Amino acid sequence: MLFLLRGFCSKAFTSIIQPIKGAYIATIDGVVNKQHLIAISEGTVIDGVHCSPDSVELLLPQPAILKPRLRIVVLILSV
Repeated sequence: MLFLLRGFCSKAFTSIIQPIKGAYIATIDGVVNKQHLIAISEGTVIDGVHCSPDSVELLLPQPAILKPRLRIVVLILSV
């Protein structure tokens, strides 16, 4: 869903000029388990293009933030 909102993989790229890594922090409602992390890491298909993040990790809890947070790193292809 993060990729759909950002739309990085929704474009058909014809040439790669400069790849950039982007890190995003997602706050999650509910519990995050290992199966969730694996599913996100496997990616999804958007407009016929398979999109998968470079890394997905569960961040350590912080006292001021009660909900679990994920750090998702994606390769953004600029054309």
